[in-house]
Amino acid sequence: MSYCGECGSIITDDYNFCGNCGAKIEKKEINYYAEVLNNLDGVLISLVAKLSKLDGRICKSESEYISVLFTSLIENFKHKTYIPNIREIYKKILDSEKNDLYNISMLCEKLNQLNMSEKDKIFVIEILLE
Repeated sequence: MSYCGECGSIITDDYNFCGNCGAKIEKKEINYYAEVLNNLDGVLISLVAKLSKLDGRICKSESEYISVLFTSLIENFKHKTYIPNIREIYKKILDSEKNDLYNISMLCEKLNQLNMSEKDKIFVIEILLE
């Protein structure tokens, strides 16, 4: 199963454009986007996007925090250095998730199902509390 690099919609591998948003499909990006979206860093960004947008917009301090969060995630998940443009993937996840408040319970369930170390659990709590 593959996902659109723009909106995260599920697409079939033989399509060249996303049926949901019409974006041209970059095969390599699809795999990285899906990998990030479905792991701890992607779930965290999705939840932070929703928390930041609850009052209707992302203010300057929230935007600055998100930038610091991206840097922190990149440093914390050094094993993902093989992913080109990971910061851009983080931005796409943020943009896609900030307006969708209907999948919060699914994201929490996904977060609960991830196999996390004690260090990662503390990291998640710190991120969501800030």
